[in-house]
Amino acid sequence: MDRSHINFVNSYYGNQRTCFFFPHGGCKAKNVIDGRSVQQDGIRGIDILFGGSYQDPDSIRNIWVNLNTTIAKLLDEIVDYILGKDYINLAIAAENVDKYVRTYRRRQCLQVLSDSSLEVHVYGANWENARINAKNNILIHQPVGFLEMLGFIEQAKMVLNIDPNFADGGHERVFSAMINGAATLSNTNSFYSGEFTDGEDIILYSWSKLHELPTKIYGLLENPDKMEALRLAGKRKAEERHTWVVRAKIILDVIETYKSLKNLRVS
Repeated sequence: MDRSHINFVNSYYGNQRTCFFFPHGGCKAKNVIDGRSVQQDGIRGIDILFGGSYQDPDSIRNIWVNLNTTIAKLLDEIVDYILGKDYINLAIAAENVDKYVRTYRRRQCLQVLSDSSLEVHVYGANWENARINAKNNILIHQPVGFLEMLGFIEQAKMVLNIDPNFADGGHERVFSAMINGAATLSNTNSFYSGEFTDGEDIILYSWSKLHELPTKIYGLLENPDKMEALRLAGKRKAEERHTWVVRAKIILDVIETYKSLKNLRVS
């Protein structure tokens, strides 16, 4: 799902495997939710939607804090280095450090939105332990299945994406949000900035400038015409370039290329 993964596989598993870039695709929700069609009345009652569970990043860090001083210090330095970047290839990072960065950024992002008095509906496990809801504007719901989540996306004006440390790849949350007609907010990386245009078909935010995200969101909420143009532009682009049908064609092309190369004979 990330172009940098290709280099990792080729480096550590050799060239005997066929490896290619294959990002997620978006999924369309069913038209009927709770007996009524969202498509018919066009009502979207959720301002901002985020799907993803919470895990306390400090509990993950405790895994290495109690190790010997040298290793703990090294891992903390890796965490500081990664958190100082908008995106970075994490193949060289330990798995627990990767998890720490992901969970830390999830909590940090929602804390910033909470402090800005923005109302966010969150679907996922353990968020009651995050201690970020001082203003009671982060509305916590229990986890739901994938198809049900697509239905909620249909009801959302905006969908927030927080990637799992992709440096050059995409997540289905972005494409599904667009395909189902929501304005999409996502952390930036090389892939998203190359595929989309910030402010035209997506809103990209930077980890080093996370404090700017609430201003971008308020800019859309206060300008419905701009939000409408952005969500429609994102929907068109995702339907054209980021569906599972498009991804399936990539698989077929790779298979045909592989078969052609396999049939070559050196004389």
